[in-house]
Amino acid sequence: MNKRIVFLTISIIFILLLNIFSPIVYAVTDRYNFTSNENNNIQGEDQFTYRNDCFERSSFLGCSHLETLSAQVAEASVSWYGEGVDKYEVDPSNNPHNLIDMLEKMGFENVTTNSYYTLEKEENSVGIAVGSRKITVDDKEYTLLAIIPRSAGYKQEWAGNFTVGDGDVHEGFKAARDEALRFVKKYINDNGINGNLKVWTAGHSRGAATANMIGGFFAGGGIEYFGNSVSITPEDVYCYTYATPRPIKDGASKNVVLSVAANRLDEDYANDTPGEAFNYTKGGTVDINSEEYKGIRNFISPNDIFPLLPPEDWGFACYGTSVSVDHGVVTEEDMLAELATISEYAYNKYNKNGNPNSFERKTFDLKTLSIVKDDGNYSAMDFKTFLKERLKGLTYNAENNKEYKDDNYQEALKSIAGVYGMGMTLFDSGVIDDVSSIISPLIFSYLSYASERLQEENRAASDEEAVAIVLADLLSYFTEEEIDIDTFTIDDFIVLLAKYISDNEDEPVANALVSGICNLIPEKYSFVLEGFKVFDKDNSEENPVKVEDGVKEFLKACYYGPVPGSGAAENFDSAIKVRGVLYGLAGIALMNDHPEIVALITDSDGELTAPGKFKDLVTIILSMLETVKDENGVTVKTYNSLAEAADDKLVKAIDNILGKVLEKAKNIYGDEYYNKLKNHVDTIKDNISETRRLVLYALLYEDGDFNVESNIKNATTFIGNASILPLAHYNEIYLAYAKSAEKYGIYEDHDKEYICIEGANQDFNKENQDEGNKLSFKYNIDYDTFVREGKVFVDNVEVSRDRYRIDRGSTIITFNDDYTQELSLGEHTINVTTDEGNVEVNFSVSNVEAHEEEENGNEEENEENNKGKVILPNTGDNIILWISILAVSLIVVVGIIVYLKKNKEKNKEE
Repeated sequence: MNKRIVFLTISIIFILLLNIFSPIVYAVTDRYNFTSNENNNIQGEDQFTYRNDCFERSSFLGCSHLETLSAQVAEASVSWYGEGVDKYEVDPSNNPHNLIDMLEKMGFENVTTNSYYTLEKEENSVGIAVGSRKITVDDKEYTLLAIIPRSAGYKQEWAGNFTVGDGDVHEGFKAARDEALRFVKKYINDNGINGNLKVWTAGHSRGAATANMIGGFFAGGGIEYFGNSVSITPEDVYCYTYATPRPIKDGASKNVVLSVAANRLDEDYANDTPGEAFNYTKGGTVDINSEEYKGIRNFISPNDIFPLLPPEDWGFACYGTSVSVDHGVVTEEDMLAELATISEYAYNKYNKNGNPNSFERKTFDLKTLSIVKDDGNYSAMDFKTFLKERLKGLTYNAENNKEYKDDNYQEALKSIAGVYGMGMTLFDSGVIDDVSSIISPLIFSYLSYASERLQEENRAASDEEAVAIVLADLLSYFTEEEIDIDTFTIDDFIVLLAKYISDNEDEPVANALVSGICNLIPEKYSFVLEGFKVFDKDNSEENPVKVEDGVKEFLKACYYGPVPGSGAAENFDSAIKVRGVLYGLAGIALMNDHPEIVALITDSDGELTAPGKFKDLVTIILSMLETVKDENGVTVKTYNSLAEAADDKLVKAIDNILGKVLEKAKNIYGDEYYNKLKNHVDTIKDNISETRRLVLYALLYEDGDFNVESNIKNATTFIGNASILPLAHYNEIYLAYAKSAEKYGIYEDHDKEYICIEGANQDFNKENQDEGNKLSFKYNIDYDTFVREGKVFVDNVEVSRDRYRIDRGSTIITFNDDYTQELSLGEHTINVTTDEGNVEVNFSVSNVEAHEEEENGNEEENEENNKGKVILPNTGDNIILWISILAVSLIVVVGIIVYLKKNKEKNKEE
């Protein structure tokens, strides 16, 4: 009898053990290191959990945990240089250290990287790491390949981002993808991999575009490139990308897209991958929204400019589904809480000067010479809209990517990126030792932009007329006076200028104008400046005033007349006579060299009243500026246009600034590095006109007619918010959003399926209402969508908008106190709808007494919040619990075996 009981006990435990083992998911939790996007000297550390079950389900279903893990592996892929290593002494062989270490901790074997991961050489190459492990699903064995492109720290590779080409596929990203695919093919052959494949690829930024194309290749039918020994289905392609640029056009030919180029044999390339080209010939076109690409997810921040490139107007897009990084659910508070645990450095920078919510339209106040908030019509624009507006400058220069390539904008932008990637560590305070040397090129560059726009709008017929309009607009801005450029005379100009200085004598611009006038007067005419002191009533032989004060009083007298009591008051009784002195002095100084100007300041009676047109004076002055003379006054060069003058002056500035960078590159990195960097610099100079246009249009372009004030606002807003640009792109920010999303259990169709995030099944106590106790519900519905078309129904009766408040986050509905007082006690339903969907949940209303009586029952009910949310089983996260159960069970089994053995020995003795 006892034996039967023992046998039954063992059988029960055995069955329990089978049930325990069956749901256990293989999981590994460990730490990994990553290099900060901001500074390669800063190493961060975070915890990751790898789980097989992410790859045991169809990739089409999505996985919030894999979203987090993929962002982490992309983060680990950033080149590692070593903690505290000097930026000039990095060892490129260390680049893949963090990624290799992380993949091996996950259980991937034979983790291998290509040569480019450690060479950092060519613009269209890519660093790539590949590892493999076995996975069994429903008794079917798979080889899971991790294919991870490098996502930052690639120096010259970055230039390939701008090699768009003139076709339907981004040439730079395809070249990187082909490099990766050749390496994967070599890896498969070298490791004897065959049978069923699963592919996991992930990346950020350039790595994201490469990963997106790798995912599209495997899902779209490119598997035959690897031979007949391996196979894959679209549901086995797990591709998660972050901050993803657009690599392909919808409708591109699969014969082009799925073909793989041969290995590049140039001596500069590594040549560590198979060399044969692969030509796909089955035909068909790419449908980026096709079912076969459902395993590809691209997470995009609306405040990140890089996913907007190449421009959508050129037809470019991504494979698969693009998802807002917040999923319509994750709040900034959620993200920041996670960011604080990932990177204190990024967290502090974000809060200090990188938060997109701190974006403000700014302008440069020319009266105070300071950057100020723009309170005009532009202040309501958000950061995302502003970024898209900047991109219009790029498409203005080139309506499509063929023009972009054919008109040399591609070469210019590639080289700008190359200089930035290779030379940014070489820039320091010593590079630009003379700021004044770049002022003239910048002024000419702006004037060339203004002239081009004004002539296109038929508001000016020449450079000269355009410059006159710009100067008149500036003066109008200062003085708030309307100016008709066709009738505006030189005397009108002097009058307005004198009035402005007189009325704003303590402002920076007025002082700067006075100083500028003093500096313009040649040394041989310094006696003239001394003579102006008589216009200051405080001047005396014993205590003479400063020259600047005399000039300021003279200019005031040009508008108001001499100050009573001053030395000048005895000889001049009006402002016009004072201005006559100015014109007379100008006539004497210019008579020999510039009689044409003298003619403009002399009327038909020979009086010096400056009746000539202001725009005619600008024409003469501009022609003088477009003529270059040597120290002896001999003309050595004459520019045919403002653009030509701007380009020539920019080339000289580049020689001055980048020449010092090149010298440092040669001394630190050697001749090979120097030659590469010099090639980029030379390309910029060879395409200086395109470079100038790209930069100016990105900074200044405005919709509508050319306007000086808008130009100032656009450029200043861009500069004033420049710190947001890199932070909005940081992998740490994307990872923080991913971690937050995982807590919500978000999956593929979450954006399309509305859920109530907070408030479902709540018991609202209507007798205890205050700010902390409101009947409120939070939904994953886009705020703007709900405001535009949303409706709320309680117990199937629509509630009017004036009975509740709508707040962002994503959409929070809070009922007014007067409405909640009208609700009856007991159960209710709330149904929130838009044209895109609806969600219905329950809630109850009670008073104080009812609340106390039903408190225990409501606790059970509240556990059912967020009804309809899909959550991946947390068996991997709770592995300790399962191990504990297993250990206890084993102890019981061992105890029974010991008991049986002792009992058997006892029976033998008896």
